[in-house]
Amino acid sequence: MALTRLNVRFLLILSCLLLALPLPAAAQISSASDLTVPATISGEVTNGTATGTVPADLRVTLVITRDGNTISQLATLITDGRFTFNDVPVVDGDEMVAAAVYRGHVFSTHFAKVEAIVDRYNLPITLYEPTEDPAVITVSGTVVQASASGDKLEVRQVFQFRNHSDRLFTSSSDLGNGKFASVAITLPPGSQIVSFDNPDRYVVLQEQYSVVDTSPVFPGDDHQMVVVYLLPYDGQPALLEQAFAYPFEGQARLLIWPDTLTVKSTQFPKQENQNFGDSTYATYGGELTLPAGEALRYELSGAAGAAPAPASEARPASANDILLVVVGLALLGAAIVAVFFLRGQRRPSSTNQKDSNA
Repeated sequence: MALTRLNVRFLLILSCLLLALPLPAAAQISSASDLTVPATISGEVTNGTATGTVPADLRVTLVITRDGNTISQLATLITDGRFTFNDVPVVDGDEMVAAAVYRGHVFSTHFAKVEAIVDRYNLPITLYEPTEDPAVITVSGTVVQASASGDKLEVRQVFQFRNHSDRLFTSSSDLGNGKFASVAITLPPGSQIVSFDNPDRYVVLQEQYSVVDTSPVFPGDDHQMVVVYLLPYDGQPALLEQAFAYPFEGQARLLIWPDTLTVKSTQFPKQENQNFGDSTYATYGGELTLPAGEALRYELSGAAGAAPAPASEARPASANDILLVVVGLALLGAAIVAVFFLRGQRRPSSTNQKDSNA
């Protein structure tokens, strides 16, 4: 059985099922295919927080998808911390996930893909107690891909966060529509936000040039945000500053286009140029450590390109980079595609419903 990362589309489906649709204790599922085989799906629910417990009345929901569509769902209560779904009709290639709502959050397994020769599957679920303490968070890396054309500077930036505790980092700050604040970033003054990797996930405070994430940060997880923004640019020396509310401990990199631009910064030493797709980017950066409240700073000057940078794929320069790959957009593109590079298997995902903190 291969477990893979829970993708965003399925998480949205799962959230709708768990948070909006009431399920009976044992809903029925069916399949019209003659190729279905009965499978037993079971697992144990544990609490990853040292002082946490597992409620005796916790309900676990099993969702099965086929070709990206939800075809069935089952719900059951745990017994002594375990759950079992017997004689579940599945087809080779189906994908399944088990999840439970605990203290207002959806805790899920990863995808499990059905294999024709396998009739038993183990889907463990780990719960976490919540915390609002920002001291558990560090910014573990960022990549800034900046392209100057005309009178604009287009910036595609990836942020990576790390939760060093054994609790789920979230907050009780209600942002409306059932969303609660998690980590937040501040963009350089004057930024005009264009796009995100997942627009429904973020709340924009434009006057403060800030973006608040509503997805909680799991312990030990590589939690990422991707944002695209524009800045005015006339070729004259411009100082860009970006403060972080959390300590910065990791890689900080600049990818700059075109080659007529010059970067001055003690925080971003020059590296070898990198070719990404059809474009060549000047590359700056390295390991950086900053206390909370300090800012990234670099001065940019030089002539902009006559047209936006060609669509490009910005890849990490070495195996030590664990940041996202950001696929280039048109200047006013309405969406961004993010491909994740992960070290090891990612932890389960969670969706806010209502926070209740210890």
